[in-house]
Amino acid sequence: MDSKEKLLRDIERTVYYSSLEVGRTALDKARAALTKLINPWFDSNGIPAFAGLRPAYEFFTGDVEMRGLFYSNRVDADLRSCQDFNSSSFDYALQNALHVGLAKEYADIDFHEAALIGLKRSAKDFRSIKAVRFGYLSDIPTVDPEAADYGAIAPFGDEQASYSITTRGLVIKITRICMINENIGLVRALLNRVARAARRTHAKHVWSFFTSNANCSDGTAWFTGGHGNLGSGALSIAAVVTGVGALGDMTEGSPSNEKIGINLGGKWWLAVPLSLWDTAVRVNQLDSYYTGNDLTTKTINSVRGLFGEKNERIAIISFLSDTNDWGIIRPVEDVGCIEMSYLNGREEPEIIVDDSLSEAAFKGDAWLYKVRHEYQGALVEYRSAYKSVVS
Repeated sequence: MDSKEKLLRDIERTVYYSSLEVGRTALDKARAALTKLINPWFDSNGIPAFAGLRPAYEFFTGDVEMRGLFYSNRVDADLRSCQDFNSSSFDYALQNALHVGLAKEYADIDFHEAALIGLKRSAKDFRSIKAVRFGYLSDIPTVDPEAADYGAIAPFGDEQASYSITTRGLVIKITRICMINENIGLVRALLNRVARAARRTHAKHVWSFFTSNANCSDGTAWFTGGHGNLGSGALSIAAVVTGVGALGDMTEGSPSNEKIGINLGGKWWLAVPLSLWDTAVRVNQLDSYYTGNDLTTKTINSVRGLFGEKNERIAIISFLSDTNDWGIIRPVEDVGCIEMSYLNGREEPEIIVDDSLSEAAFKGDAWLYKVRHEYQGALVEYRSAYKSVVS
């Protein structure tokens, strides 16, 4: 299951209202109706959406005049009878609806950072996390159980990198004017823009290890001549063949020291800036190419389709700073790359009522919500990718 599928599966699990089943309370139904209003795709189990933002607000608060006050005597009796209903119910129902939309929008946007993430972890706190790259084993020896006991595993080392979860966030607001004017389109656009910014920020963090040539767990830069994963050739079929060969020629760590090899059936990625998208597609799609200026020496393209039949594993990264550099990422299943940790395993950003700014129904004529995203990563294995720095 890929990251997007997991996020979509978790949307229902991370919402803040009760399960939508037979026996739903009036408050459950109202929450579902508001969520359906903001997110038309949402499966509300037959509960129709509110007619608009203002009717939803009036239903929860009884505030027909939109003054920012709570009139419990005007609220529907069934809603008022719910044990967990109070003057803040609308604030939290809106929070839930926004969170559901944000999680879905976040999952739908993709900057291909999953190409680099070999391991995802759930962190319980902000203390230092150890990312460990273990060494490799030598071949398993032959034994004769009738003549001798099995030998102990040969010692193999490990390398560690330390990192800690960091918090990223901002405050968004839904204004009274937006509510009165029934500007549901503005609310949906806000969710899209916040989700896009959050996903881009996450992607930039992951791709920054690649673009900045960050240090690995062994304390040296990711792409170096010593590692055998640094080239200088402009993007071409021949240059990609060289890069794939360089990755296959790398050796496992001590005490194995065996070559990793090449698994052409795996999910290889080609990372390029926007300026090289056309060249990248041709590299992946051409059946053959000429190697001589006289156009007589034709060579079969041995990497044709390596990055997907429909180029789906060509990562066109608009924020890559250099317009000529490119890289190859081998399947993370073969060799790990970047380790990412998320606080309590929550990969998508969350929306939370900003209690410090919402002591009344309106504060500055707006509802204010915090958008919070907590994660961090570390680079653990240089054998995972090849980069060509073109001068």
